[in-house]
Amino acid sequence: RPEEVGEEDEGEADENEGEADGGAATSVPRSTAGGGLGGVARHAATSARARSARGAAAVEPVLTEASQCGEEAASPPLDVTLVMHASADRLWMLPEICERWGGPMVAVFGGPDADGVVRAGWPEAEEAALRNRSLGRAGGAGCALRRLRPTLRAQDRDKPYPINWLRNRGIACVRTTHYFMVDVDFWPSRDLRRLVRAQLPDWRDAPRALVVPNFQRNGHGCRNDESHPHACREALAAGRLAMPETFEALQACIGDKDCAVFDSEWNAAGQSSTNVAQWKQMGENQTRRLKCLQSARYEPFTVVRRGLATPLFDERFYGYGKNKVSFLVELRLAGFEFVVLGRGFLLHFPHPKSAAKDRWLHTSAHQKVERIYQTFEADVAAKYRDRTQRTPLCQPRAGHP
Repeated sequence: RPEEVGEEDEGEADENEGEADGGAATSVPRSTAGGGLGGVARHAATSARARSARGAAAVEPVLTEASQCGEEAASPPLDVTLVMHASADRLWMLPEICERWGGPMVAVFGGPDADGVVRAGWPEAEEAALRNRSLGRAGGAGCALRRLRPTLRAQDRDKPYPINWLRNRGIACVRTTHYFMVDVDFWPSRDLRRLVRAQLPDWRDAPRALVVPNFQRNGHGCRNDESHPHACREALAAGRLAMPETFEALQACIGDKDCAVFDSEWNAAGQSSTNVAQWKQMGENQTRRLKCLQSARYEPFTVVRRGLATPLFDERFYGYGKNKVSFLVELRLAGFEFVVLGRGFLLHFPHPKSAAKDRWLHTSAHQKVERIYQTFEADVAAKYRDRTQRTPLCQPRAGHP
């Protein structure tokens, strides 16, 4: 039974972006390798044996709109769907994430293929990777994957990556009671779905956001090799880079300074309210309610209940910047309580700085997004002006700005 421990106090944090119950979809089996290692080399070595032994894995067609995701059940299964968006250069991560998650997943692919051409369906190489995934663990099942590649609206074709529009298309494809929206380069711990599902029967009536702490795997040289964008993927495949799957492995990785709280060097406020020092002391099936948030820039990934009480992502935000923090701000103003989940986590896969982030840092894109965000803040403040905040911003301490 889930256990809730004491509420979070104001103050400094020591650290700082198979078979499923959600219905039929693509079944992508688990692989044989432990420690989260996978990638190009293992796929090539196992695919021929897998095909000859059992034939290619069944892969459902790629959908073009959420209405194709199946009928809504009168009583949707009490489960959580992992939802993610991905551009072409990161679709290869889906089998790795699938075998860790082991349940219902929705992947939304937006934008062109790797060669810059917009096509229907899934890129050929990534389609083959899904079909060729080896069976792996005895008795182990993979995830139930629905893939969605929606046709971009005419007004989006000349704009940056429509990230929040894609997220909302994925949410529309969910057929379980809850969903967990992440970016595809954040990989779940192997027991995360089990830990989340343990919380669902006792989910309170009050709107709740279940916070899953997120960390980053330091890429050392491969992350900074902008001339070789696939260096970290190749290091993973060759066994030179491991992505911890368990709480214990993550702690060892942090101790070796190979893992850290996500973006703690450049955006400590983005994760500080989680208080990783306290999280490390929490046991399995424990949660910790946050009394207040230390910053309006807090932007963890959260599990939420599907329904009218949960806002969607604001589609005014395109490309890099404010697209997720705006969602967290709206949850806070809408009266959601924020509760940290013990033991489970997300781990960011290292990669070179994206072109979108480079534009954010070196062009007027930053100012454009800030203007949109100011309008957004005014809109949501008016929308929820009569709503009680269950997790307000912390009040500054005496003597502190």
